[in-house]
Amino acid sequence: MSGQLVSPGYAQEKELPAAVRQVIPDDCVHYRLNPSGRLAFRVWPLPPASDGHRIWLLPCTVTPANTTQVAVWEDRTGHAELLMFRRWDQDVWSSTPYLFNVTYDERTGVLTSLYREDALGDCGTWTVWRADWGHFIMRSLEAKTVCDGHEGPYRLIYSSEGDHPS
Repeated sequence: MSGQLVSPGYAQEKELPAAVRQVIPDDCVHYRLNPSGRLAFRVWPLPPASDGHRIWLLPCTVTPANTTQVAVWEDRTGHAELLMFRRWDQDVWSSTPYLFNVTYDERTGVLTSLYREDALGDCGTWTVWRADWGHFIMRSLEAKTVCDGHEGPYRLIYSSEGDHPS
């Protein structure tokens, strides 16, 4: 994942647009606390034919098991929105701006989130989304709810066959 790194951990506050800064949740602070005094965030164009739209990924908190992140969508006019994502937790669906241990493939527009329930990483959720004109559509969610010290198996909770919003 090469990404168009506007700030590979070496950015100054002025490199983060004001509209993006305004939508970041107050409890999302890690991107500001880099010991180097610089911000840690990444930004990529959104496919397909993003027409100047970008996705900003900002780290909020870091623990041994998870790096919590938020994603901010910015259009070519500079308007920014904090993105919300579907979340599954023990048979309960909700919406949240927080993702975990995020990867993003700029070529395919695929974003993943891996939530580890414990520091071993032997349980949690694995979610895959695909970019679609300024938002992400959930493609699949797998979960392992029992932390037993063994890898897998994760069970499929949700799968999308077409381009239907979750």
